[in-house]
Order: sequence, then structure tokens, then C-alpha cells
Amino acid sequence: MERVSVNLVDLDRRHPGLTPSVAEAHAEAARVCLDRHHVPPVAIHVSADADPSEYRLDWEPADDQARATHANELDATRDGAYAVTFACMEHSMGLVVVGRAEHGSGADWYVAPRGLGFDEFGLPNYDDHVVMALEVSGVDTGPTGGRMREKREQLLRGAATERGVAAVVRFSRPTVELETVTVGAT
Repeated sequence: MERVSVNLVDLDRRHPGLTPSVAEAHAEAARVCLDRHHVPPVAIHVSADADPSEYRLDWEPADDQARATHANELDATRDGAYAVTFACMEHSMGLVVVGRAEHGSGADWYVAPRGLGFDEFGLPNYDDHVVMALEVSGVDTGPTGGRMREKREQLLRGAATERGVAAVVRFSRPTVELETVTVGAT
């Protein structure tokens, strides 16, 4: 059986809360991070609320200019993790980005089911009950350890929305963990 292909190209066309330049910058960072360990394509293992899937992740290798631009490994890992999360959660959870979260909200982004989470003018409606906070962590190598617990706790402390999604991406062994968090749940 052929795997579903996860695409880092044109994220802005599928995620209305991303501009083309931001989407491309995050995708470029992901390519740099993936190139550190792999030759395309790779199998990426995704667990969405403990439901495992495996996708095919393909990308165009980064050039020297992209590697120089994303030479800060921490920033590249964070930004690359955003792109990989966006691409995987649209397939595994049916969610797309509707906007960037504010500083101090406990989240990085806001997401919603495709076609929802916007007002009658096409602007993000963060008060809509379908909008969820998304908190992402990226790991280049090594164990993800307590990252998921940290991301869940951060979402709960921030309480930006009634529900949120915690995400942890590892580049060395391509994995994405996605977990829905409900504020007030113990």
C-alpha cells in the first residue's frame, strides 16, 4: 500500500493563516533540518491522539544559501518543526493554521478544521469554539523525553482556547506526536 505524501510546498495555499513568505521560510528551515540526517524521501511516523500513521515526506534539498540562512540550529529546528507539524496535522487531524498566537498566550499558532474558524469577513475568529491553540516543539536529535508533557502544561497554563494541540517533532528519526489537550481536564 502506498503511503500518503506529506508536502511542505505551498503550505500557505492549504493553511489560510500563513502568508507565502512565512510558509516558505518555515518549509525552508524544515528542509535544512531534514537534510542534516536524511536524503528525500523519508517515512515520517505521526501519532495523532495515539492513532499512529506513516506518511511519505519528500522535499527539495536545501542549497548553501538556505543552510547559511538557517545556520542557527535552535531557530531552524523550531521553525522547521512548525512546517512539518502543519503538513502532518492537516492529514492526520484535518486541521489548518488560521493565525499566529499572541506572545504570552501559551501557544504558537491557532488552528481549526478546514473552512472553519473565520468570521463573515474572512478574518480569524479566535472566539469560535472550533479554534484551538497549537504549541509546537522541535527536536533535532535525541529523545523527545518530557517535551510532550511540557507542551501540554504550557497550553493549560496559557488557556488561550478551550482546547489545544501539543506537537513534538523530531528530525533525526522523523516523528510527529500530536495530542489534543482540553483546558480544565485533569
